[in-house]
Amino acid sequence: MAGSVSEVQGDVLEGPFPPGVPVIIPHVCNNIGAFGAGVALSIAKKYPAVPLQYKRRVRSLGPELALGITKFSVVENSEHQHTIIANMIAQDGLPSRANKKPLSIPHLTYCMADVVYTCSQHFGSTKYDIHCPMFGSGYGGADWESGIVPLISSLWLASGVNVTVYKL
Repeated sequence: MAGSVSEVQGDVLEGPFPPGVPVIIPHVCNNIGAFGAGVALSIAKKYPAVPLQYKRRVRSLGPELALGITKFSVVENSEHQHTIIANMIAQDGLPSRANKKPLSIPHLTYCMADVVYTCSQHFGSTKYDIHCPMFGSGYGGADWESGIVPLISSLWLASGVNVTVYKL
C-alpha cells in the first residue's frame, strides 16, 4: 500500500507529529562537516549532539567516502518520544560560483533508500512517518518539483511511508 504525502507550513522540528508514531526527520548535509545553515543550523541549536555525531562520521570517512552515507541520531524530544534525525550526506561541498548545484542526486537517492531500509530494519512492522523540510532545493541547488518529489514518490511513498513536507 502506498504512503501519502501532505504539506504543512511550519518548522519541521516542531511538528505537529502523530502521537505514538515514530518520526524520522531526514535532511541533506554536505560531505565536509559544515553544519551551520538552513535546517542543519536549527537542528544544531535544538539538538547539539546531532552535529557532533555527524562531524565525527564525516571526519572518520573523509569527504569522498562520506557522500551517500546517512547518519541517524535519536534525539530527546519532550513533545514526541520517538524522533530520529537522518543526516543524509548527499551534498558535495558547499554552494559557490563554481559549485552552483552541489547536491548529488545519485547519492541522495542512495541516502533516501537507506532511510527506508534502516527504518524498516529498526522498526519492523511498526508504522513510522517521515517529516522533512524541502531538502536539497535550497543550498543543494536542486529543483524540488522535478528533482526531489519524484524520489519521494518512488522511494518513500512506494514503500508505504507517510511523508509530511514542511514549508517555512
